[in-house]
Amino acid sequence: MVYKEVMKQSVQVVYAESAAAAKRLAQEELFEYLRHYQGTPMLLLCSGGSSMDLLDNVPDIALGSWLTLGVTDDRMSTDPKVNNFLQLRETAFGQAAEKAQVRFLSTVPRDGQSIDEWSEDFENALREWVNAHPAGKIVMTLGIGRDGHTIGIMPYPEDPLEFARLFTDSERWTVGYDVGTKNPHRLRLTLAPAFLTKHVDHTIVYHVGEEKRQSLLQVLDANGSFADVPGRIVHQLRDVKIVTEERFRE
Repeated sequence: MVYKEVMKQSVQVVYAESAAAAKRLAQEELFEYLRHYQGTPMLLLCSGGSSMDLLDNVPDIALGSWLTLGVTDDRMSTDPKVNNFLQLRETAFGQAAEKAQVRFLSTVPRDGQSIDEWSEDFENALREWVNAHPAGKIVMTLGIGRDGHTIGIMPYPEDPLEFARLFTDSERWTVGYDVGTKNPHRLRLTLAPAFLTKHVDHTIVYHVGEEKRQSLLQVLDANGSFADVPGRIVHQLRDVKIVTEERFRE
């Protein structure tokens, strides 16, 4: 497998020879964290979409009661075809994790919940985990959409003040909101930037697909607007590795 590593300011970018090679490299990175922190309290937060493919073939030895599993963002639905957490539970990885007594942080909305109550439940679960495991480690997988969004943080180039209202509160760990016409799934729950920057120890960004070439270039521009391209938050995180394709190199 041929790949090259390039440092883009604070972000490490790994260029693999193909999309398949990029997936293998990103998986190896994830598996290494699971092995390295075996026996240490660890919270793994998984993005939906193509990033969930990284969970294929996780070694059973990397799973155990020390691990807690959840998602980075979700859709306000109890439909297993829509809700990211339910999709995660149905993967082979999710089923193996359940057998290994892994704990789960559910983001399935309860009957009759408001979007604010849904967000509060997730925030409380995160705070409970962090408070219970002061020496614990948090690992996250991220994807970046063709519009530059990441997890449930949507771009607001037309209204940066609204973006700031939603996402710049230094005390909020989660945000539940209506994204309007920005996505077919309007009612969303997402980790907030304050949680990402203060509490996540390691982040793996898996970024492949021709339709995402331009968004990668935008994300790597650390001087651009966060409201225009939320994926630029990678420059504010502690330890980030972006795994992508060689053909995306500038």
